[in-house]
Order: sequence, then structure tokens, then C-alpha cells
Amino acid sequence: MRYKPEERLEIVKTIAEGRLTINEASEEYDMHKREIQRWPSEYTLHGEEGIIKKIVKYDGRFKQTVVEDMRKDGLSLRETAVKHKLGNHSVVVAWDRIYLTEGAEGLYIERRGKSGHAVGVRKGRLPKSKKEDLIAEN
Repeated sequence: MRYKPEERLEIVKTIAEGRLTINEASEEYDMHKREIQRWPSEYTLHGEEGIIKKIVKYDGRFKQTVVEDMRKDGLSLRETAVKHKLGNHSVVVAWDRIYLTEGAEGLYIERRGKSGHAVGVRKGRLPKSKKEDLIAEN
């Protein structure tokens, strides 16, 4: 479930003021506690801007800076995500994996969108023409 920035702010302030713990807020707002856990630290570090989600396309230089900063300063994935205002630490995992396997150059490759695989073929299913040919053979 997605929460509006105002709702996130209300939840964070409730936790910060000690009226609810993260576990209690998770139950009261009917959401998984992991979703709430990072909001207080993002709010503390970046203010209201830290808890407002934005869809951003990051360039290779930024990705490289994030990974190298994490490695140099010995930060955890979550600390790195919070420090660089990333919505989720999973992007740091992906960037770090690319950095280790392909080097910094790999972070500059655009990876969004469809891969080079056949378009329109779902995994485990034959294209209609092949399916029709097999049926005709029987």
C-alpha cells in the first residue's frame, strides 16, 4: 500500500513523539513494519523531503559515487540508501553487484526496459504460431 507524504509524515511524527513504537504503528496503520522502519531515520537525516518518494533515474556517476562511498566508509546497505536519499536499499544491492562483476563501467549501462529477448513471448509459453503448428501435427 502506498501512503501519501502527509500520511508518512504523520506516522513518523507519531513514532518520534513516542506515542507509538514502529511495531504499534505497523499494526495501527496495517502495514509491514519494514516499510515504516526507515522513515524515522530518513526524516531525521533529510527532514520532510526524506520521506517523500520520488521516481528518479540515476546516472552512472551517481551510482558509482554511492557504491564507492559505501565501500570507503564501511556503511551498511540501509545506511547508504538513507544517506543518498534512495527509496530502498535494494538498488544499492543491485549497483554493488554490478560494480563487483562488471566494474564501474557497468553502472553506466542503461538497463531499464525490455531485454534483448523475444518480445511477446511469456516464459514457459510457446508463441501462437509454434503452438498452432504443433496442434496441426497432431
